[in-house]
This record gives sequence, structure tokens and C-alpha cells, in this order.
Amino acid sequence: MPRVWKRPSARAVAGSRWQVTYTDYRLAAGEWVKWPRTRTGYPDKAESLRLGFKLELDAARRRDGLLNDADERRKLNAKAPIDAALKDFSAMLAAKGNTARHVQETTRDVERIAAAAGWSTLGAIDLAGASRVLATLRARDQLGARTLNRIRAAVRCFTKWNVLAGKIASDPLVALCPFKDSEGARVARRAASDAELAAMLRSTAKAAPMGKMSGRLRALLYHVAAETGLRRRELRSLTPSSFSLGAEPYVKITAAYSKRRREDIIPLRMDFAATLRQALRGLDPVRPIFHMGQNPADLLRRDIKRARDEWIKAGSSPAERAARIRSDFLTFIDRDGRRLDLHALRHSFVTRLARANVPPKVAQKLARHSTITLTMNVYAHLDAGAPRDAVESLPRIKAPATGGRGPILGPKRAALGAAHHRPALATMDQNNGLKSGGRKRRKNLK
Repeated sequence: MPRVWKRPSARAVAGSRWQVTYTDYRLAAGEWVKWPRTRTGYPDKAESLRLGFKLELDAARRRDGLLNDADERRKLNAKAPIDAALKDFSAMLAAKGNTARHVQETTRDVERIAAAAGWSTLGAIDLAGASRVLATLRARDQLGARTLNRIRAAVRCFTKWNVLAGKIASDPLVALCPFKDSEGARVARRAASDAELAAMLRSTAKAAPMGKMSGRLRALLYHVAAETGLRRRELRSLTPSSFSLGAEPYVKITAAYSKRRREDIIPLRMDFAATLRQALRGLDPVRPIFHMGQNPADLLRRDIKRARDEWIKAGSSPAERAARIRSDFLTFIDRDGRRLDLHALRHSFVTRLARANVPPKVAQKLARHSTITLTMNVYAHLDAGAPRDAVESLPRIKAPATGGRGPILGPKRAALGAAHHRPALATMDQNNGLKSGGRKRRKNLK
């Protein structure tokens, strides 16, 4: 039976709390033994006594296997400050190999939602609060659908991790739906032709330095992007040790920089591997190769403009130079509004695979896309003459010659066709509205 009492120093203090001593149980040598414990109760003596009875009842149920310790821990965690859970969440993200920037951004997004929604504990997380904060960010701060979905993904990752870690029983944000992108399609991009890539690489290789990158290094950057289809963040992470240039050359992207958060291996062409061996000779194996700065699209735009100017100037006659000016060759934005930026080199990689008749499933694997629809419908671009070239590539069907003296449809069907196209000479029958002359002709033909 529990016992309630007060400390001598608290007996004369009005409103002081009672102490509750109750019997708990713990395992010792494989057997349950009694374990007297004391905890602080309430200022009211009767309430403190009721607390003691509840604690003893829970201890007895736990001893008899009727109470789940995991449920008890979840109840305690639900009342714990959310800051402690965020600290553990950040440590988990870092332990999985994510970059410090990703860990910082994800944690910051969760803290932003928690502060705006007033979540002080894990038990305070609610769907209505998260939906309200995201709607406010969209209306007040004019955040786009992609930014809001990134914040939503961060807070959903936080709640799902707490479920897996046993801190909460269920995910309170499981019904938090993503935002639809009402801004329309993404930036329209086009694939560079092989001639455009060659002209751009030749011009850039002999150009002056920009920022921390020489012309040859920028040309190598564009060449790597077009040969591998790597994304901008993945290109930033490349070091000489990322490349294996042996008998089966490849480039490796670590999970921390891959969009899929897993290690990726992209095979390389043998001739391109030879180019890389020469270009990377003497570089620090652990330092990043490409220092693109904050706006690599500006570097590519200036290199494309210079390459186009050189190409136009190389025209053999004024008429040819005028025709080159009117063309879309090496334009950063063509007349259809499609861009040729750094990510467009990824489009070029997939398009070149399609032009080489690589099976779509292989192209999807090399592009590292989740669906083949994304590979074929977004990244693979058709040339204007591709449909006709495809039809012309079909094998010829050996069919009998259709020449000869007689009509191809046979004599009766040919006569019917001639009668059908002959102008009607009869008038309309007044009784049934049919052409009696036409009816007679059909009768005669039979």
C-alpha cells in the first residue's frame, strides 16, 4: 500500500507537495523483486495517495506482462521537449552520410514549422497546425510549391523518424498532402547537338579564365556533364578520386551528393577516360575539381555566346553569316524559349542515348530516374527529322507488283466505282425521294 508524507522542511510551508512512496518491481537474477520508490506528489494529500495507488497498479501490471514498456516510453516522450528530439534527428541525418548543409537546412525547416505552429513537445505536433503554417507561408511569404514541398518533406521525415525510433506511436502528419505546382511547367530546356557541343568545347578550351576556373577546366566541366548527365550538385562534389580510369572506367557519386541519397556508379567511354587521365594528372586527389561559384549558368551563358560569335564570324560569305545569325545554333535561349544551361547538358546526355538507339530501360538506369516516363518524355528530345528517319529505316516488305492491265479492284467493283462517281441524270422520285434513275442503274449492274 502506498504511503504519503512530507519532508520536515516542507511541513510548515503552505501548499508544499506530498511525497509518495510506493512499491515497484524489478528483475533480479531472473525474478521479480519488490523495489520501494519515492516520487513527488501533489499539494493535496488525497490526490497524492491516489497517485500512489495508480503507480503500484501499473507496477503490478508491468510485472504480470499486462503493460507494454514501449507504450510507457512513448507517453513520456510525448511530453518531452521537441528540442531534444530535433537534436537526435540531426545526429541521425549526419550519421547517414548527408552533407552538413543538408542537415542544417532540414533541421532549420522543421524548427521553422515547430516554432510557427507552437509545438513545444512531440505530443503537440498536429496536422491542423502544420497545414495552417504552410498555408500562411504560401500566402504571406509567396513561397512556391517546390519550396513548400521541401519544407513539408523535412517535417514529414522528422515525424516518420520519431515513429521508427519508438518516440511516438503514429505519424500525426501522415495526411499532410503535397502542394500542386500551379506555376505551370518547369523551365523548358533543349538538348545540344553534337556539333554545338564540339564547337562550345573548342571555344571554351582556349578562352580566358573566369573566376577560379580556367578555360580548359570549364571545357572539362561541360564535357563531363555531357558525357555523364551529372547534376550540378554532383559535379561540384567531384574530386580526382571520384574517377576510376582503369579497364572499366567509371565515376562514383557518394550518397551525400546523389539526389537519390545512395551511391551511384556511372560508366565512362574508354576514349573519354583517356581524356580524363590526361586532364586530371597532377591534381590533388581529394580536393574538388570544379569551383563553379554560385551561378554556374552565367559561366555557361558567356561561353556559349563567345562560341556562337566565333561560329558566325567563321562563315565563308555574308549570306552564310546572315543565315547563321538567324539560326538557333548555340543560342542560350532559342526561338521556342528553351534554354541551353548546365542542366540542359543532362538533357543532351539522355538525348544522345536515345539517338544511339539505347534501350529505354538502360537509358533510365544511366539517367538514374525513378520512372521511365521522366526519361523518355522530359529528357529525351527528338530531332525534327527523327520520325521520317525511323520510317525510312524499316525493312522493305516484299510484295507482288501491282501493275497490269486490269483494274486492281476487279471489273464489277470498278464499274460500281465509276457509277458512283458519274453525275446523276435522273430526277428525284416524287413518291419516295429516291433517284429512280440511279436505282435502275444499280439494278442493271447486278
